[in-house]
Amino acid sequence: MAFNIIPIDLEKIYNFPANKELEPDLFELYKPIVIEDAHLNQSYGRVVSGTVDVRGKSYHVGWGSSPYEAGFKVSRIISEPHPDPVVNKWGDWFGVFKYHDKKLSEWVNSKIRNHCDEFTDSYDWCTRIKLFNPMRSAIAFGKISVYQSRKDYDNDRQVAMKPGRAFKLMFPDLHDTVIIEWVDEYLDEFAPRQYALHTSKEAKDFVKAYTGDQVSTQNVSHSYTVKSLACSCMRYKFKDDHGPKNLPIHPVAAYASGDFNIIWTEDSNGLIGGRSVVCLVDPENITFGPIYGACQSAVDMMLQHMRDIGATEAKDGDWIGASLVAHEYGDEDEYIAPYIDVEPRNLEIRGEYLVIDGGGEIDANSYQGLLSENGNRCDTCNSGVHEDEVYHSDHTGDMYCSDCYYETHFYCDYVQEDCHIDESIRVHSTCSYGVDSNLAHHSALDDGDAIECTDGKIWDADDACFCECEDAYIGPDNIDDYFNSDWDNNWYPNDQSCMTEDDDRVSKDELKENEEVDDCTWRQNELSVYVKTDNESNPEDDDDEVCTCEICKE
Repeated sequence: MAFNIIPIDLEKIYNFPANKELEPDLFELYKPIVIEDAHLNQSYGRVVSGTVDVRGKSYHVGWGSSPYEAGFKVSRIISEPHPDPVVNKWGDWFGVFKYHDKKLSEWVNSKIRNHCDEFTDSYDWCTRIKLFNPMRSAIAFGKISVYQSRKDYDNDRQVAMKPGRAFKLMFPDLHDTVIIEWVDEYLDEFAPRQYALHTSKEAKDFVKAYTGDQVSTQNVSHSYTVKSLACSCMRYKFKDDHGPKNLPIHPVAAYASGDFNIIWTEDSNGLIGGRSVVCLVDPENITFGPIYGACQSAVDMMLQHMRDIGATEAKDGDWIGASLVAHEYGDEDEYIAPYIDVEPRNLEIRGEYLVIDGGGEIDANSYQGLLSENGNRCDTCNSGVHEDEVYHSDHTGDMYCSDCYYETHFYCDYVQEDCHIDESIRVHSTCSYGVDSNLAHHSALDDGDAIECTDGKIWDADDACFCECEDAYIGPDNIDDYFNSDWDNNWYPNDQSCMTEDDDRVSKDELKENEEVDDCTWRQNELSVYVKTDNESNPEDDDDEVCTCEICKE
């Protein structure tokens, strides 16, 4: 193996500190010098200097970690591709690469080892980890920064991305279920959130815990005891069209009777990570309702607090006799009160309070913030809906039966939750049977999971190819109008295509650049193949040798 050292700025070369003693006429502009590996010096994985032979004498030449700033273009001469296609696509894989985040790299290494038997012999996961060099992002907590290519590595350009996208970039051959598992384990191991726990009996704090801005959902395991904070029916503000009804007070304010505590966690930014209602009606049997959580560490903190105060998970009947403040609404014997998480969900009016009682006539199964004897009803068709069959929309704030809900909602694979059709875009993708298209949440465009291409369609990011010379993405419908260069692995329009004598398909722009660097001429022969000749061996006055093709005219 060897390197090409190409002088591109003589003034910078001779002003570079390591080269000030060199003879002023040592180099010729754009004339490459080949240096074998044995005569090169490296520092932190980068070739920074070497010994060159010029006119029978040896000279030590330096260019440091940024060759362009020292007047050189430095590139390795690779005689054959790497057998691992991901490594080969990344770029020059030779050299000593220093891990910037050794702990994370070792963690990724331990994970991928469990799947090595699933891949071919060409699979080189160690080199992939070395090249992409995953590290915990210093600017975006929870994200992973990687070098996406050799060019990025040489320029020390780290790109921060979501953990799942980083893992998929390094290991596109892994199944999505494995990637999801890795993301959860990564967040647990490397990005745990820090929370403060709070407890209160005040109505304002019940409202804050329910309606405050929430942390994004992160690796939380839902069960009968732990439910989704983001999907709670009482998370709405219940005013200004934020929720199924506009109410003068929030329904959960009814818990501030003295028989209940609200327990919740906040991160350093005041975002809610989890909450739970604790019933104190029986001092000998303090119980808590389901924990609504968005993060496992917040849930774990709350569970530990419940153990510390001797509280146990509420069973059916444990909240009988507990009181809620009765807030009357309208003239139809309705009360502003929340959905009750623990059976029985029946209340009876006793003076200023609504008391939980199995024989009570007021039904507390409603998610709309108003309790009466009527229960839940679909806001679209007004039909009665059982509590286990109610659907809520974040977008509209309404309550639906299943039929009405799925007339206007769909599941988005990118955000992994139901979305309203008003928030949708149509994303196309390739599959085993051709082209498929599905609705997706519009945030897929902002997050880079989907890309608008030149054909006017939005394609899945894995199916879109970037054409650098046109600064645009190309979709599968138009990809036949482009080719992938064998030299720089970029995409070019077909009218740029040139076949070289080495059977490489490259662009006209690349041939021009090569002519400037190597002081040569690319000419098209009678077979329309481009042949490289040295300018010194091509007399300009030989008219028979002059080609009239487009590139030569230019």
